Amino acid sequence: MAFLSETRFTPKFYGLLPDPTDPRNLLIAMEMIGSGMTLRKKIEENTPTERQKLSISLRLSIGLHTIHDKNVLLNDQKDDNVIVYSLNGTVFQAKFIDFGHASCGFEKRYGGNATTNARCTHLAPEVRAGEPTKASSDVYSLGFVMALFRIDKLANIVSQCMGHEPGQRPCLPIVVRNLMDLM
Repeated sequence: MAFLSETRFTPKFYGLLPDPTDPRNLLIAMEMIGSGMTLRKKIEENTPTERQKLSISLRLSIGLHTIHDKNVLLNDQKDDNVIVYSLNGTVFQAKFIDFGHASCGFEKRYGGNATTNARCTHLAPEVRAGEPTKASSDVYSLGFVMALFRIDKLANIVSQCMGHEPGQRPCLPIVVRNLMDLM
């Protein structure tokens, strides 16, 4: 988190504190996004307009590209691992949260029941099949998140991002450019 704080696409990391109930444990001190809520909740409320959904998609794509530039894979993008908030009531910002599966400088393999677990549908098919994560698997998960907006304008981008073959998925600069064209 400290490594990604400067990206502006994750909560700011302030440091570690001893747990007052057990000093052997440490607690993470990070930015509180007080007016924010998970993207899942925001979608359930059905409050963002199409333009706001496109803006969130663009922000997440730029953020993921910035994070990948730091050689970090998130490996667990989904609608409840994104916080959205508004600075002025109309323009939504978005930040990635929950870095428990993130990896820096290496790939990750999911074990166990990732292939059959219904909660893992946001993971790329090759990851669910036991292959290591890659930038293209994060692109798949980004497409999964954008698909939840159910916007016809995003259908082509979502389809490309969620392509079955990892090598056929677009790189993030292309996703960003295509989203900017839609805006």
